[in-house]
Amino acid sequence: MTLTLDEAFRLAVEHHLAGKLQDAEQLYRLILQADPRHANSHHNLGVLTEQAGDPQAALEHFRIAMADNPRQEPYRTSYLNAMLRHGPNDPETRLATGRLLQEAGRSSEAEACYREALRLQPECHEACERLADIAFQQQRFDDAREAFQQALRIMPDLASVHLGLGTILHMQKRYAEAEERYRRSLAIDPHGIAALGNLGVLLASSRRFQEAEATYREALRIQATDYIYNHLGNLLKELGRHAEAEEAYRQALCLNAECAAACYNLGVLLREQGRYDEAEAAYREALRMQPQSILALVDLCHMRRHLCAWSGLREQEAEVLDLLRHHKLGTMPFTLLAMPAATARDQLDCARLFAAEYMTTDTFPHDGMRSGAAERLRIGYLSADFHDHPTTYLITELLRHHDRKNFEIFAYSLGKDDGKDGRKKIINNTDHFVDLLPMSDRDAAQRIHDDDIHILLDVKGYTNGSRPGILARRPAPVQVNYLAYPGTMGATFIDYLIADRFILPPRHLKYYDEAVIYLPDCYQPNDGQRRIAAFPNDRNACGLPENAFVFCCFNNTYKITETFFSIWMRLLQAVPESVLWLLETNPSAKKNLQQEATMRGVPPDRLIFAPLLPNEQHLARYRLADLFLDTLPYNAHTGASDALWAGLPVLTCGGHTFAGRVAASLLHAVGLPELITKDLQDYEATALHLATTPTRLQKIHKSLRENPQKYPLFDTRSYTTHLETAYCHIVQKWRDGHTPKSFHVNLIIKKQNTPAKG
Repeated sequence: MTLTLDEAFRLAVEHHLAGKLQDAEQLYRLILQADPRHANSHHNLGVLTEQAGDPQAALEHFRIAMADNPRQEPYRTSYLNAMLRHGPNDPETRLATGRLLQEAGRSSEAEACYREALRLQPECHEACERLADIAFQQQRFDDAREAFQQALRIMPDLASVHLGLGTILHMQKRYAEAEERYRRSLAIDPHGIAALGNLGVLLASSRRFQEAEATYREALRIQATDYIYNHLGNLLKELGRHAEAEEAYRQALCLNAECAAACYNLGVLLREQGRYDEAEAAYREALRMQPQSILALVDLCHMRRHLCAWSGLREQEAEVLDLLRHHKLGTMPFTLLAMPAATARDQLDCARLFAAEYMTTDTFPHDGMRSGAAERLRIGYLSADFHDHPTTYLITELLRHHDRKNFEIFAYSLGKDDGKDGRKKIINNTDHFVDLLPMSDRDAAQRIHDDDIHILLDVKGYTNGSRPGILARRPAPVQVNYLAYPGTMGATFIDYLIADRFILPPRHLKYYDEAVIYLPDCYQPNDGQRRIAAFPNDRNACGLPENAFVFCCFNNTYKITETFFSIWMRLLQAVPESVLWLLETNPSAKKNLQQEATMRGVPPDRLIFAPLLPNEQHLARYRLADLFLDTLPYNAHTGASDALWAGLPVLTCGGHTFAGRVAASLLHAVGLPELITKDLQDYEATALHLATTPTRLQKIHKSLRENPQKYPLFDTRSYTTHLETAYCHIVQKWRDGHTPKSFHVNLIIKKQNTPAKG
């Protein structure tokens, strides 16, 4: 019996609908042998091959089915059209082809298919969703939002569309609208894990921690996923519930052993607890899971610096810098400060990339004339370190000396209350102490703006606990990078950087996006009233040899480089019985440094490790050493001030970045420029000379200890006057109608004589 093509196709479709797929496929192929352009057979064969798991073959059949072929009359049966959605001009054919093209990574062709499907069937919500998905993947967020909104007009009760639109709004930082969409999605589908997860992330980022935790736990009740456990861990870590956070991360890894995000976040948690070896292992594992992760690579490098594990570190850091320079991948700018190969240009580029993540159009307006010139200037200091922290040691006396007739001082705290004296001193020496820790970035910025602050000083920068999202909203008309972060913030929302001529010479200005306020002596404030404990009063109490020369470096271990350690070991070999006194920050660093000493021919017992002590006792220990040896590319900062305050000379080598020039600034401010060396050879030679001819050192010791307040570094009253003069200048520029973009004129504050107060 001979069948016509139409009869053969009808029979093939009957087999297809009856589930006799092999018979249907055989007939479709026989039809195509007779007519290779038979569109409906290609379409239906595409349906079969797609179901059989061969998307490439299906794609080819769908493409032929859509080709313009006037010789083929489409098979017309409403029932078959409904069941098989066949035909070259059917929107389902376009959708099916688009799906296959999208899966094959051919997004432009897929997008064209979806648009054609939408033209053929304007109410096709799936085409809208697919278009939104492609736009989202290409970071065309406005297009994606428009496509999702079109889908909602067609089908207003689709949970997936509300979720998709919420995700886009979330990405665009339109948080209130995003939350509304997530909740609409959940109202339609209360078991929507993705909507619960995204809502939890949004609530956590808004610091609505209790609601976020409840949302995550509801999601876990419905279905335990590594995604939810990972974000729950982040929330618990933020709340200081470290044991629970660790358990959440480990649960995520139990569910998905290759969850790189949970592994990385576990590393961050372990690092914050000082469990450096475990943190390093977690970072390594995260990098194995996701080799392209610059975050894991950077944190691994920084952790290895903490551990003084130098083998192969130079190559890893070179990889980081290559990613930054050629691929423009951003990371936390602070980590670059201790990388010897990172240049000032690298630091600027990294800061700009990082700052761009916080840019928002949700900013506050400022009227340059709304605050009268006769009233007190309102100065806000924003920091997470208003507790027992080096920043607090430096800034307390400055706050105390502010002229309250002309200045009203606000402290905005982003950190936890440790219950210690440092926080109490900040509270007692400011007019207003405001705890912003529980607030979202938006609410915190609103509070600062409502306080009508004239100048907001970011005393945190890009260090732990920073909140750039607050400053990005421009709560104050003039915003300043001050003290805590030794480098540019690369942000359009920061107008000025406070420096001095030693920290930031004119030739380096091109690496800073801020205008610079040059103070006359030193950028760094100090507390000239800090108490130094009587303990310890002899070397034996600290395990030091009584009569040997004691080199000292109490810098954090991440600042110690292989190059400087080699110099120190040569000094120990050249100065008989001398020792090197270091801080014991973690057991592995101690072990690694002892091994490095042995490799260089120095007995490990010539390295003496000092345990961490309260600040007053720590200051006292400096008086038992002979010479403080500084590091590069990251100098001693507060540590150098501590040493000089206690009467211990500091030997430094001037670097090429802010972080590497702080000690030079401090030494100029105590009249000791001869302790600033020009290169490593000079550094080593000067250290050896001072150690073998101690007369000069003895004079410096005596001069520093007799009356440290005579030096500009510890004359906080004069420092405060200079800083207040700068404040008046930059507020006046604002009142004169200058915009932040026109602020970029460097300001030099001249030295003034401040009368003593009885």
